[in-house]
Amino acid sequence: MKLKNWHTNLIALTISLIISIAATEVILRFVSPHEAYFCSIPNVELERKNKFHKFFNIDSSYHYSVNELGYRSPSLFSKDRFGILAVGGSTTDCIGLADSETWPWILEEQLNASLEKQFTVGNIGVPAFNSFHHILQVERIVPQFENIKMVVMLVGINDFSRFLHLPEKELVPERKELLHQTFVRHPRKVNERWHERSELWAHIRDAVNHIRIIYEVDNKSFDLHSKVAEYETAAKVESLPNLDYGIGIMMNNVLKINQYCSNNNLQLVVITQPVLWRKNMNEEEIKISSYGKSIKNGQTYSDEAMAKGMNSFNKTLIEVANQNDFYVIDLAENFPKTGEVFFDHCHYNKTGSKLVSEIVFDELKDILENNRN
Repeated sequence: MKLKNWHTNLIALTISLIISIAATEVILRFVSPHEAYFCSIPNVELERKNKFHKFFNIDSSYHYSVNELGYRSPSLFSKDRFGILAVGGSTTDCIGLADSETWPWILEEQLNASLEKQFTVGNIGVPAFNSFHHILQVERIVPQFENIKMVVMLVGINDFSRFLHLPEKELVPERKELLHQTFVRHPRKVNERWHERSELWAHIRDAVNHIRIIYEVDNKSFDLHSKVAEYETAAKVESLPNLDYGIGIMMNNVLKINQYCSNNNLQLVVITQPVLWRKNMNEEEIKISSYGKSIKNGQTYSDEAMAKGMNSFNKTLIEVANQNDFYVIDLAENFPKTGEVFFDHCHYNKTGSKLVSEIVFDELKDILENNRN
């Protein structure tokens, strides 16, 4: 008798669970559906800690927010504002800086204060993103918003770094995996497995990604002092491998983005990537820039070699832009290589971010005034 009741209770529990899941699925499909919305960074607002502020001489904490539509900006894209999408990695996101200290935020304020029309500069920069991610971001995010007229893309450092660190066979990512990397939120219909096409699964994924992105920076374990000590004893390799393949991959991706922009009446503006690396760096600059290098088998590339490598990517980007008639801002050429503007090998402090916005603003102002429509 007890065994019979046990089986009955289990069946009842299973049926109740199935009904509850089905009801939750139906409710979610009406209340909060994942239909046609792509988002690279989640809706958050928090005080984020800079764990390494003493090492890098930056503030111990900063205010970080992303609006519910997935970008950092003091305003929203709308039909009465000229929309500019700021695309890039951590040097666009401006890791370590408060919202109002990031160069896209400052750029929006400068444009609105100086030109007749009103602007929204939506910052969708994400740390570690490279040109493969940027293709998907531009293709999927631009159609979601009103009146985006321009894509401004700061690109290069992550493409350069991954070429040095990854085997050649891993440089071109698989499209499906890339889609999941690029968007913390995306339409459930793009998933292949049946359970991943459910609203319940999509919401669980949203929650997991939300928590991961909020806390991964604060909880990242990394001994910078040990990294510096390891760098100091490592043998310095003065020449990089041939960069042609890596440069070719990035330029091909940039051209795909340019083609999308051309087909959709968007102006593309690319920005070269400045870095701190150079020959004859001082002790403090060597210390903070060692964070951006890989050490393998007791060897690493010298500062001068890294500077030359980044310069090769930047130089080719300028050539490709000129050959294909889209705009390029040579930030790297006009940006000082000093710890006064960088807090590590490529990321800007407050002074550096403000200088980026000033340089980009001067160039964009000319572009906008010469292309009034």
